[in-house]
Amino acid sequence: MKSWRRSWTMRGRPWDEAAAAADVDDDPDKSRRHGPLHLGAAAGKLELCKLLVEEFKANVDATDVQGATPLIFAIQGVGCAAVVGLVLSHGADANKADNGGIAPLHIAAERGSYEVAELLLSRGANVDPICENHGAPVHVAARNGHAEVLKLLLQNEADGRDFPVHTPMVVSLVASSLECLNVLIEAGADVNAGSQVTPLTVAADKGLSDCTKCLLETHADANIPDESGKMPIEIAMQKGWDKCVKLLFPVTNPLLEYADWSIDGVIQNGKIVSVNATTRLMLVAVMKTDKITSLIVVILMRYRFRSIEPS
Repeated sequence: MKSWRRSWTMRGRPWDEAAAAADVDDDPDKSRRHGPLHLGAAAGKLELCKLLVEEFKANVDATDVQGATPLIFAIQGVGCAAVVGLVLSHGADANKADNGGIAPLHIAAERGSYEVAELLLSRGANVDPICENHGAPVHVAARNGHAEVLKLLLQNEADGRDFPVHTPMVVSLVASSLECLNVLIEAGADVNAGSQVTPLTVAADKGLSDCTKCLLETHADANIPDESGKMPIEIAMQKGWDKCVKLLFPVTNPLLEYADWSIDGVIQNGKIVSVNATTRLMLVAVMKTDKITSLIVVILMRYRFRSIEPS
């Protein structure tokens, strides 16, 4: 807080002069630092912000060097809905993004700030602004597991289709959020959509048995491979997610490369694949060690192979 107080006084200026300088047009140096309104908004100081805006006519859309406005600071800081409402009521642009393309609604979605998101939408915020690295607010809400904010965005016709990398459903599974997954399914999202990976391949990769079950119950196709050609059951098998394998087996078409096409056979194959992968890594390490270490590793690997052989 001491550094903030120093910023509010703008290197020794009286605070009223600092407030008067909050308008970027009157202060050429404004682009290199935060104005008093930025800092007051971040701290949730409603009376201070009201004074700056109403008495000193501070610019509610002034930007710092990163393009952030007082509105963005208000949401990123303590998230005071009253301050957000104040700057919006005095004409703050609800869609003004920073230099990275992050809009106020992205931040509200990331924070799970339902009231703030609702305020922004009521003031004309675009429900689907796209940020190159983060997608739309629906992606951000899903990625952070904020189901209520996600539901609000979907009720306002968000879809995030202009962000081709991952669907909101895939992102919700990256976050392991069953709640967000259910919200998206209830909203009618396609359970098989995905440009490189489908929701089911992500659930299988992460061992999310509850999400896998939910997807299968809503007719997710277990026979769509990932970008490398692996079926969801193979992904789960190689990661050792036995629960997912058991869920996927009844709805997966038999794979010809498996001599024993059964649940036990698939799980056993996964153990062998896992051991082979471990062996390759250990052999690389062994090449950099001495002969005694090499011998110990070979003995251990023989023991491991015997322990997984079918009786």
